[in-house]
Amino acid sequence: NVMYATDFRTKRRFSSKRHQQWKREAALALALQEIQTFTGKVRFTLSLRRPDKRRRDCFNYVKAVSDLLIGPVLDDDSQIEDGRVYWTTDVENGCRVEVEAL
Repeated sequence: NVMYATDFRTKRRFSSKRHQQWKREAALALALQEIQTFTGKVRFTLSLRRPDKRRRDCFNYVKAVSDLLIGPVLDDDSQIEDGRVYWTTDVENGCRVEVEAL
């Protein structure tokens, strides 16, 4: 929910500073891994660690993560045919993304 901010003077939406910082950090983490590129349909699994005890909607995280995969992992996020998103305590650094060919 913090991906975009609004300039209320011009009524235009833009990527928030917080989102830009997350994208830089996530892209660096992705670049440090051995990753496979997929050209066909894929299954996407996003395992998330709750940042705190507040109520949250885990599906709000999907857009940012799937967009980050475009280029290094996927040609386009329309390749995702099947997906699962869930909260877990088995993840150390916020989230784990798994992509597998169908």
